[in-house]
Amino acid sequence: MKPTNYHLFDFMDFDPELSKNESLWKAYKPTNVREENGDIYITVPFQKQVLSNDMAADLTTPREEHTLVIRQYSNKTIRLFCGFGVWEMTDNTEMLQFSERVQKLPLHVKAGEGEWNIYTADGTLRARVNVKEPVLDHWSDLLPAPQETLDIVLYPDGKREIHLAAYDHFSPPRYDALPLGYCVKDGKKERATLSFECKADECFAGTGERFTKMDLSGHTFFLKNQDGQGVNNRRTYKNIPFYLSSRMYGTFYHTCAHCKLSLADVSTRSVEFMSDQAMIDAFVIAGDSVEAALKKNPSVKVVIDLHRDSVESSIHLRTKINGKSTAQIMFFNGVSRLAKKGDIGYLYNPNKEGNLAFSLQMQLLCGKYYPDLTRKIYIKGYRYNLHLVKRAMLVEVGAQNNTVKEAENAMKPLAEMLYRLLSGEKSYKK
Repeated sequence: MKPTNYHLFDFMDFDPELSKNESLWKAYKPTNVREENGDIYITVPFQKQVLSNDMAADLTTPREEHTLVIRQYSNKTIRLFCGFGVWEMTDNTEMLQFSERVQKLPLHVKAGEGEWNIYTADGTLRARVNVKEPVLDHWSDLLPAPQETLDIVLYPDGKREIHLAAYDHFSPPRYDALPLGYCVKDGKKERATLSFECKADECFAGTGERFTKMDLSGHTFFLKNQDGQGVNNRRTYKNIPFYLSSRMYGTFYHTCAHCKLSLADVSTRSVEFMSDQAMIDAFVIAGDSVEAALKKNPSVKVVIDLHRDSVESSIHLRTKINGKSTAQIMFFNGVSRLAKKGDIGYLYNPNKEGNLAFSLQMQLLCGKYYPDLTRKIYIKGYRYNLHLVKRAMLVEVGAQNNTVKEAENAMKPLAEMLYRLLSGEKSYKK
């Protein structure tokens, strides 16, 4: 595909010749917001667009209405769902496994002047649906006024503002992102899109294991599981439809369909997601950084960074503990030092000795009670998050060919050893 510099073609995958029987439907201003069983149902009209380089409303076609559902889980996760009359929201899928700690929180709506505000029972604002006229710099009367749009602000943890990309356009008809929309091809709904605003200095990570720089901003990814064919390209066979923002929120897209994710790339002002399905199901999760959490909770003395290793398919990192197949674990240490170049100054770790002692004590205790549970202690130059406290450890639990159950079975003996160590049990004899 040759880039056209138009959102319609470069991101939404419309034929640049506009020769196919397909159309784009853009979300307009909500007409109603109501509560039902603790969820919020938003009636959103969609208007068909005239397909051209500059988008415009096709006023010969009546609007269609669809329902956008907002649901709150626990204190930091908000869910957006719109099935466009094709799909229904469910919690029962192979991709969703809710912990007992994740509980649905009922939402309530209060109408204000030009807006609907959505709260949890404790009075925390979780979302704002704005229907006011926008205050925009309409710099030329020769251009048409902006179309109506879906303007919603999310507050998943009650603090961070996550805006839908309501007004991402260079000029009113020249859209670079749509807050919510879908496509119709040959009379069938397909391809749905959801976009959030991003900041100029915002960075992104995630999308699964990928052989590229950690900061993914300025790139578009095709979330399609296929053979990565080595480490010299951005293709991967371990796609996860999730990204993490430097603004301390992440978004998980609940779908197995082929997807496209633009992280401030097609538009430098937006994060854009498009699915091959006519469905949007997004979990927006906010939280503090580890540093902020430790500052709020100074009594925390142990920080565990839990990972999964990657090994050759012929290697199986499993053992038997109490008759249960259990993933083997490995303690990892980053010493902020390279063999040839010496200390890595910008990755200073004031707790290096404490980290090393902690992992050694854990290794010795595991060897005493569960000798086959652990692998070797792995030493590497880069510190990751091990500098935060003296008793910080990075634990690799099994690998890509271990089952979830095997990983879970490893947690009980690991927790037991941690309890023994923190209770004062010696892992060695003087």
